[in-house]
Amino acid sequence: QLIGMLEQCKPGGETSLATVLQQVLSRVKRRSLIVLVSDCFDDLDALLSALRRFRHARHDVLLLQVVAPEEETFPFRNPTQFRSLEQSGHRLLVDPHRLRKIYRKQYEEFCTSLSSHCGGLGIDYTKVTTADPYHVALGSFLAARTRRGKA
Repeated sequence: QLIGMLEQCKPGGETSLATVLQQVLSRVKRRSLIVLVSDCFDDLDALLSALRRFRHARHDVLLLQVVAPEEETFPFRNPTQFRSLEQSGHRLLVDPHRLRKIYRKQYEEFCTSLSSHCGGLGIDYTKVTTADPYHVALGSFLAARTRRGKA
């Protein structure tokens, strides 16, 4: 049923993940397993604050950060136009040679900080790419979790 509901969803406008998590937290009354699948691209402080509230309420949180391979490698060579998937009509033409070093540094800092803070909060975190079949990535993640005794 859950997969059927997700398949019927249509993407909308830009959303703050932290705001959505705060709304969800107010509706979850019993201690629960929270599985969050997202690119996690939000204000990191706000996101971590929301995740901290889930842990404070003693929820078990699994976070799968889903990214595209291009976000990891930034393989662009020629001037490239990027368009927002969340803001209709928002486009940006960039010279990837000038942007690559700054982008890679900020991207790595964001992912490292997210991973580190999740570990400190007791949140199971993994990063998966859209190039990997979801069932393989999820299976590996859950197997590692089981080996750590968190099944």
